[in-house]
Amino acid sequence: MRWSGADKFSGPEFTSNHFHSWLEQHGIIHDPIDPGKPYQNGYHDSYNARLREECLNEHIFAPVPDAREKIGNWSKHYNNVRPKGTLGGIPPRDYARHLATTNKLEISLLRSGTN
Repeated sequence: MRWSGADKFSGPEFTSNHFHSWLEQHGIIHDPIDPGKPYQNGYHDSYNARLREECLNEHIFAPVPDAREKIGNWSKHYNNVRPKGTLGGIPPRDYARHLATTNKLEISLLRSGTN
């Protein structure tokens, strides 16, 4: 059966078309997880849980700019200051400094032939 004027309907088969059109217009690649493999989304689920527990549940948001500011501040803290277990319990900013220092040392050793 052929439908004309699909944008007048709101079923999932039509909203999906709108969703994919929106993705394409914004240059976003839709890369869903494989069926039966929820572990492929673990990193995102963990981040979303932290966002909800540490930010969304802790604040009352007024207008949209207020929400953007509070979530932005939390995001900066999460990405720079908050210790990460996968980085040995140090914040990403400190880990990045450590890597930069280590890499500079390795490069200078390579240049001097002291390796």
